[in-house]
Amino acid sequence: MLVGNNGSFFKKKNVLGTEINQISIPMAIIIFLPIILCAAYGDMIGDGPGYCIAYNAQKPDFSTIDWDKKDPGFTVVKIIIKKLFGEGDTPFRLSMAILHGLPVILVMRYYSSDYVTSIFLFVMTNFYTAWMLNGIRQFLAAVIIFAATPLLLKKNYILLIPIILAASTIHNTAILMVPVSIIVQGKAWNKRTVMFIIMALALMFISSNSLSFFDSALESAGIDYSMSAAKESGDDGTSFLRVLVNIVPTIICFVFRKQLDTENRVINICVNMSVITAGLYLISMVTSGILIGRLPGYTNMYNFILLPYLIKNVFTEQDSKTVNTIMIVMYIIYYYYQSHFVSGLF
Repeated sequence: MLVGNNGSFFKKKNVLGTEINQISIPMAIIIFLPIILCAAYGDMIGDGPGYCIAYNAQKPDFSTIDWDKKDPGFTVVKIIIKKLFGEGDTPFRLSMAILHGLPVILVMRYYSSDYVTSIFLFVMTNFYTAWMLNGIRQFLAAVIIFAATPLLLKKNYILLIPIILAASTIHNTAILMVPVSIIVQGKAWNKRTVMFIIMALALMFISSNSLSFFDSALESAGIDYSMSAAKESGDDGTSFLRVLVNIVPTIICFVFRKQLDTENRVINICVNMSVITAGLYLISMVTSGILIGRLPGYTNMYNFILLPYLIKNVFTEQDSKTVNTIMIVMYIIYYYYQSHFVSGLF
């Protein structure tokens, strides 16, 4: 893998019955720090500049919050940042980059068998670009829920559900994580996750004929999006290449499902989250890349924990080295393609 058990930067750690080489917190922060700095000071894309404009226009007064309007929780966050750090793009962007980064650092460090590879995947899949430079508000909701992974593993819904509901005041799509947090429990590839894939394939077929089903479902969930309107605006779904890249861990899990450690709760959750991610991406490919294609932002980060585990545990030692090398090369090519030809970052 990308890192080894060298020096004092690593220590053996038993995480829910599995021994891993856990990186130290200072080193984990140092590795992720360039990503935070790029998010705070680099060129923004998509909706990013709009968030800065909205922040600068926000009055630092809690009495201005309209709790009946869309996503008031994000207004609370902006007011707190402005009260603490003042006006300007830099205080807002740096604060958001830190808020985005810390949950990723802590959860990946604790549960990943190879932290550096996990962060490598976070960057190379354009997760960093799509969320920390663009979908800032939704990613804040996503990392708040991601930070609650220990509660998810313990099935502590008394604390987990309020956290998800709080995140939904920042971005209302977060409410979808309530049923997801139940579906992913249990053994890898259990009946619930298999049924989800079957439903996803069925919804792909339905969507080829009509989008009204999705409009009604989103409206019922309290999400004020229209799939039909998205289609009319030119949103023709998530690209096949993006879908293919992001469902690779799910495919490996299925092919090597007999080699999975189904007694490991972390891996069970990660596998089932991977299945949910694949289902959402398959649906988004034939519906909307902007609406449905962003929902995997809540589940896809578990793939970054899962893939290093799969490479290390389902292949022989020699094959693992070969697969790891191929993975690095292919993800670098994918990153260059997405950044240069799709996002236009360089």
